[in-house]
Amino acid sequence: MRYRDNPLIEKRYNCEKWKKVRKLKRMESNGFCERCLERGIYNPGKIVHHLEPITDMNYMDDNLMYGLENLQFVCDRCHKEIHGNQDDYYFDEDGMLCQRK
Repeated sequence: MRYRDNPLIEKRYNCEKWKKVRKLKRMESNGFCERCLERGIYNPGKIVHHLEPITDMNYMDDNLMYGLENLQFVCDRCHKEIHGNQDDYYFDEDGMLCQRK
């Protein structure tokens, strides 16, 4: 089961608080992929990734969901490396995970 299959988790990703935290994380990284920067590569980031994944068991933990220390701004390539190939999902222009229909 993927986190987007749970409407309660989906609701937390669609709230204003998540949008503000996501924007803050992008600004904090100056728009660059944090994983690429660790290797000395200046690549634009696109996705705010949870280091500790959000699950059915922990999605109500605000520190995990919204805490900047659990977030990393990454590019598409790095995010695919982290999660593997998930062809049934993609990221829109705002970096939101969407399911292919």
